[in-house]
Amino acid sequence: MVFGAMDAAFWQAQAMARAIGVNLTDALAEGLIDRNRYSDLVARCTLCPHMGECGKWMGSVCATAAPSFCRIKTDLDRMQTGARA
Repeated sequence: MVFGAMDAAFWQAQAMARAIGVNLTDALAEGLIDRNRYSDLVARCTLCPHMGECGKWMGSVCATAAPSFCRIKTDLDRMQTGARA
């Protein structure tokens, strides 16, 4: 994995979470997600074929849930409800 891709995926995951009202840093601090799961979220974003769609979606939508094509949607939905991994 290239660092540039991992950096982009890190910020993409952060932005998607923020777009639906989830703060990944807070979720980590509150125990809703652990470091391994956080790394997994970023890795899934790195491998996602929808990175371009994701950016467009975040720029044009006001939503309460991640789009169906989002590879980290299930985790984000869970964190929105305050459920632990």
